[in-house]
Amino acid sequence: MEIFDPDSLANSFQQLIDKTEYRTQIEKDITAFLGNKTELDKDPDSMVALEKLGELIASNNYYRRKYAKLFKDEFKKIEHLMAGFFRKEKGKETLINIIRNVAFRSDMAEKKMYSLLEELSQKSIREWTSHLHELSQNRKGAKILGPKGRDIFLRDMGYLDRAPIDIHEMRFILRTGIYHLSSGSLFDPLQKDALQDALVCFCREHLAGIRVLNLDLSESPGVVDLIIWYHCAEAPDGFSVCAAKPKCLETKGACPLSKTCLFSLIRSG
Repeated sequence: MEIFDPDSLANSFQQLIDKTEYRTQIEKDITAFLGNKTELDKDPDSMVALEKLGELIASNNYYRRKYAKLFKDEFKKIEHLMAGFFRKEKGKETLINIIRNVAFRSDMAEKKMYSLLEELSQKSIREWTSHLHELSQNRKGAKILGPKGRDIFLRDMGYLDRAPIDIHEMRFILRTGIYHLSSGSLFDPLQKDALQDALVCFCREHLAGIRVLNLDLSESPGVVDLIIWYHCAEAPDGFSVCAAKPKCLETKGACPLSKTCLFSLIRSG
């Protein structure tokens, strides 16, 4: 049986991003995220950011993606409104009505939108986002969006130090051995914070020098999250390699990590 080697595991990430189909999708997403950040830097009440917040609230953080599209379609009808329109009573009513009509669990979504609008009455979306990022460093700021939604929003607005953790990342971090290697002060694999901390630590200690669009993966866990998501998520959005039933169980060499991943090493041994 081969020995688990963190450096070999890190090199497997390079192999993944060298795949044209992976790199194309990842670079497209990064470009969009950095574009969102530029937009927010220019406009403190960016409609792009507000739309993203509405999508997350309407869809329960994309667990029900069709509701995000429903919100997006309705939001496009009011994009002509001036930035900051949501601070006026009529603007608030407009957003609340959209959420009420299109959201999954509209009662909960409506309460969250009211809470968001209350917080935005005191600061711009840019200020609110910056403060949310500060809170996230101490695992706070999840009241409105939840931990996953918070980190999706921050990542999508260009804060690439945030890595949203869902079922795909959970499987990958545990199977590959990243959790076992890099868990620090948190040691419960059932806690998403523990898994995120392990991923951030692994990036910092083992992925230096691997780059996508000149972003070093050691400083960009949000980019590593994209690599993992595309590798694990089901078709047609992802490549479904490390899915619920990983392809390495059926086809030898189906995954570039098969010779370095802890799960594969144990199974093959």
